[in-house]
Amino acid sequence: MFNKEDAFSRFIKTTDYNTNDFIYNISEQWWSRLYEYPWAGKFADKYDICLDAACGIEHHFKYYLAENCKKVYCCDLDERLKDREYVFSYVKEYFGEEAYNRILRNTEKITFDVCNLSNLPYKDKSFDKIYCISVLEHMSLSDRLNTFNEFKRCLKDNGIIILTMDYPSVNLNEFKEQLDNTNLKFKYGYDFNIPEECLVSEIYPGLSCFRAIISKT
Repeated sequence: MFNKEDAFSRFIKTTDYNTNDFIYNISEQWWSRLYEYPWAGKFADKYDICLDAACGIEHHFKYYLAENCKKVYCCDLDERLKDREYVFSYVKEYFGEEAYNRILRNTEKITFDVCNLSNLPYKDKSFDKIYCISVLEHMSLSDRLNTFNEFKRCLKDNGIIILTMDYPSVNLNEFKEQLDNTNLKFKYGYDFNIPEECLVSEIYPGLSCFRAIISKT
């Protein structure tokens, strides 16, 4: 469950809840995931059909969604997603038997697709929630705009998009302009001001993380 503060779009703060135990251990190298995953996870609901957009191979979040949602579609450009057993066995190899046994309880809820976010293979209004965690910073402006259009097409009318992104890798004013151009909006308000308690990477100096909840206008 989430409250209004959880749903407010802003920079992630050092005072926000964080954990390295999320289905299985999160590496310290993934400095922002310690905060992003538990925050984004608050929006999962047992009745949801959701999309983990650019899900990755070793990444934890798809398995959290499988534990907490009705159905999870996971897409990425990585061709290894075509081999389900490889994806699941990756967890066993790198995170251990206990983590592997845990994810196996809900793998029947997971569907993998290899595709580009700017050309999704899903029907209109398919998803209650679309999650896209630390992906936008890796995309060109044109690909990002096309992706927003695809997210909007695939999102149910009352659905939400849960996003995180690296800053200043993503220019927030450009981000908002693209939302405006695709008739998407911040669902529960936003603040682009950098707070005193802003989380800043010790590995990549100057890098921070913005979180956003987006809906159709």
